[in-house]
Amino acid sequence: MSITFLHDISGSNNDDEKITPLNDLLKEIGNEECIGIIFSEEAWGMQDEDGNPSIPDLPIGKLISLLEAKKYLNYEYDNGFGSPEVPNLYAWTPTRVIFIHEYDGSTKFVSVPRNPITCIPESA
Repeated sequence: MSITFLHDISGSNNDDEKITPLNDLLKEIGNEECIGIIFSEEAWGMQDEDGNPSIPDLPIGKLISLLEAKKYLNYEYDNGFGSPEVPNLYAWTPTRVIFIHEYDGSTKFVSVPRNPITCIPESA
């Protein structure tokens, strides 16, 4: 898999209209502050034909800010069916934990409450 990163991580130049992991994460974060993000390994479909990672220098296992994480998530991807095209991650807000949900290649960002609360659980 070859990734072409978008140059502007601020969301201008209509990058906010593209389907990117960054934009999908920002939608899930909503109006909350992102406290931190941690990446795991790239998904099984993300390596190139030689097994090299598609995202160079991905800081695996290191807690980083949203600002630092933007450069690793700002590329167009297919979040439909097929192999996943986004690295595994956790992102924290004051009230939620966000993570990748993948079913049969359909990829989306979902969240659960950060702390126990009275609620009706939703299916992912």
